[in-house]
Amino acid sequence: MVPVGENKIEVKTKFFQLLNLTSVETNIKNVGIELIYKVIKELDLFKGLPKTKHKSLEEVLEFIVATRIIQPRSYICQYKNKNDFLHKIDIKKSSIYNYFDTFLEYKNAILVNIYNKMQELTTRNAKLMHFDNTTVYFQSFSRDPLRQRGFSKDGKHDEDQMVVAMAVDNSGIAFHYKVLKGNTADSKTLVKFLMKMQRIYRIKDIIIVADKGISQNANLRYLKQKGYKYIIQKRIDILGKEDKAFIVNKQGFVQENEYFTKSRFVESIWAKNKNKKRDSDTFRKQFVYFSPSKQTLDKIKRQNLINKLKKSLLKVNCH
Repeated sequence: MVPVGENKIEVKTKFFQLLNLTSVETNIKNVGIELIYKVIKELDLFKGLPKTKHKSLEEVLEFIVATRIIQPRSYICQYKNKNDFLHKIDIKKSSIYNYFDTFLEYKNAILVNIYNKMQELTTRNAKLMHFDNTTVYFQSFSRDPLRQRGFSKDGKHDEDQMVVAMAVDNSGIAFHYKVLKGNTADSKTLVKFLMKMQRIYRIKDIIIVADKGISQNANLRYLKQKGYKYIIQKRIDILGKEDKAFIVNKQGFVQENEYFTKSRFVESIWAKNKNKKRDSDTFRKQFVYFSPSKQTLDKIKRQNLINKLKKSLLKVNCH
């Protein structure tokens, strides 16, 4: 205890004197970024960049990539906090955006280099690609060619958004991505994505795995014509009577681990309506999977939906 009088000024003075004695100056450095720098170096991300164009271009881009992974913030905010990280970045703030012009110019060269390096350093199967889309929304007051209103997978239907299409390997590591207009339907993303990927990487003999969002005949026809193999999920409610009958028939199912499955070959039919159908000379293999655990979950979901509808009907009747 430190004795002080009843004078308030004297008490405050003593208090702040004690604070000064115990205050400590700290200097924090984020050393975790060093590990990310090592990965960037090993992948040789910027091999395709011209070394003479900007002296510190590679250094700045490494800093931006690494800090973005550690703590996603704006580039200017990262610049303001650059002293918190190892590796001194000695550039003007305005230079960061100027460097991006070169980054964009050599984007495809960087992507190809990453693709080749991953093949060299890992054992991933580059012949099998899992394709899907997601949406990224923006709280903005203006639109541009990419930011548009569309079906939001985040439930943000009142916000402008962009669609991001991506193909990943079995470990979830990306092969490639493509940004599309926010009002692009899932069914319209696959062909644009594969055309772009073919131009950049010259891919061939690829198997595409995708969900029911891109199962339209136009997409399947494109895959067939371009020599892609595919595993595509189909919605049961849009299938024909004969397909539905095959699915609900209990005969032929074989248990594989926790699933029951059966398969058959069906004729490829690209388009079908009351007056016309387009057949091809090939057959597709149709797989049917049944999961008892998922059956239980689906039953609960259906019951919840029924209860919701009943409540809605009661409210309508009350009025």
